[in-house]
Amino acid sequence: MKRFSLSRYTRLRLPFALAITAAAAALVSGAFWLKAQLAPTAPPLSTWMPPGALLYLESPDFGNLLTRWNQSAEKKAWIASDNYSVLTRSRLLGRLEQAQGEFETAAGTSPEMQLLSEVAGKESALALYDLGNLEFVYISHLPGSRLDANSLWQQRPKYERRQVAGIDFFHHAAGGRTVAFASKGDYFIVATDTDLMAQALTLIASQPAPSLANETWFRDIAAAGEKSELRLVFNMEQLVSKPQFRTYWIQRNVTEMKQYRAGICDLFENGNTFTEKRTLLRKSPAPAASDEQAVSRLLAYVPDRRSFYQALADPARERLRAMLIQTVTGEAPSTPGEMFMAPAVTTEASAIGTTADLETRIDEPPAKPGTLPSLDAAVDALMAMKPLAVLQIQGTTETADRVFVVPQSTLVFEFAAGNRDAVETALAPALQAQVFVDSANWQRTASATSFGSIEPLAVAAGGPGVFIVSRGPSLAGSAAANRSGGASALERLTYAAGYYHSLAFAPYLRLFHMIEPKQQNEPPFFGGNVASLATSLARLNSIRIRTLEAQSSLTEEVVYELK
Repeated sequence: MKRFSLSRYTRLRLPFALAITAAAAALVSGAFWLKAQLAPTAPPLSTWMPPGALLYLESPDFGNLLTRWNQSAEKKAWIASDNYSVLTRSRLLGRLEQAQGEFETAAGTSPEMQLLSEVAGKESALALYDLGNLEFVYISHLPGSRLDANSLWQQRPKYERRQVAGIDFFHHAAGGRTVAFASKGDYFIVATDTDLMAQALTLIASQPAPSLANETWFRDIAAAGEKSELRLVFNMEQLVSKPQFRTYWIQRNVTEMKQYRAGICDLFENGNTFTEKRTLLRKSPAPAASDEQAVSRLLAYVPDRRSFYQALADPARERLRAMLIQTVTGEAPSTPGEMFMAPAVTTEASAIGTTADLETRIDEPPAKPGTLPSLDAAVDALMAMKPLAVLQIQGTTETADRVFVVPQSTLVFEFAAGNRDAVETALAPALQAQVFVDSANWQRTASATSFGSIEPLAVAAGGPGVFIVSRGPSLAGSAAANRSGGASALERLTYAAGYYHSLAFAPYLRLFHMIEPKQQNEPPFFGGNVASLATSLARLNSIRIRTLEAQSSLTEEVVYELK
């Protein structure tokens, strides 16, 4: 009789057992995968929003963003800053506090941070319909386990009940405000208008009705964005027509924004870096830049660490004039004003006459103010050479005795048609306006041409068609090391800028404190208000902006690098 071997049996059966186990696992996982594919997925929250919104804000995890902000050191520092103190006394915040009080009267609970934290779920979206009355619809993925702890939901016995599309909602009006809220599945909905609530519930119930997502402007701009941690979509064509936008828009460039019909901004986080990607759609096509790689070529002259730089393609005349004033003259030349008022007369004998008047001759006619040369001739001459792009580099330096902080600036031009002689000739009127003489004598060397002994104005040649203009030491770096990639590696840009906060803020703050007068009641604007806002962002290292103006759109990327 043949002996039975357990080890041999095990060796024979074990592969079969493993195969059966693997097959069963594959079937189970496949079943779960198939169920996930067949299970209905929630549509984008924009499909549940009524049409007509001016602004639309959404986040895949709003509750987490809000928690992180509340726990951040930046918030604590900002709340204690002069900037926040001034904001609390502003007209804008006063209007918002008034609306908050009206909402509290209607809702029966205060719309402060605690309530916002209670209704901040995972996927969340806010659509704003009226800037003046602050009418909005808010939808958030809020599980039922959190709903009962919601102070607004606890107030529902005091509210009137209505039903739309088989969904109950609760509403109450008082003090000129309306508050309505409802719950459907794991979603919580809040609105400040019963009609908006009814439209939203109709869409949530999958009944046919117009929605924000189906509006042409929204479809066009949403297609330009990417999935991000926070997204803002706005109807620019409608926003610029609102008086609230024109009053409180801090950039004060409403006329410029009128050329766009819609915009989107997506925020991404990657370690210590936050990136904003913005897109604006034009109403009508715009001309393309003369050379979309000229800005990238000039960026090679930016040193690794510099306080601030900006470069733009096809600079407009007024923009170039402003840069020229900042670099060459420091301020625009102007004729002295005439005095038409007689000096004050005093009866105090001790106050008549002063040693400061010893230079005044009463037996000679007063000097007539002359006309200083204008910068227009210099600007016109530079524009005639067709600047493809201009780069401005700015920084500060301390005097040897550490008493003063001196601003510095350098310009780098790339011309389509320009040479060294032409640039020197073009800048001659600027020198005449500065030193009040009829001619400017340049000191030419093989590397540069300069004028003056104290902070001399210098012109140096860079690459083909590139010229560097500076007062004092040039801030421009060497471009040779950055050009190894060749023209094919250059980025298409029409504007670029960078600010190194960790490098520039300390000397700028000293400069603000020196030039601003001391005030009794309000903090100084630059040295107190703006400085305290910048101090709140202590972790900020640098900001970098890259923009491309195309015929149909503007795309922009802003990178915030933290320490």
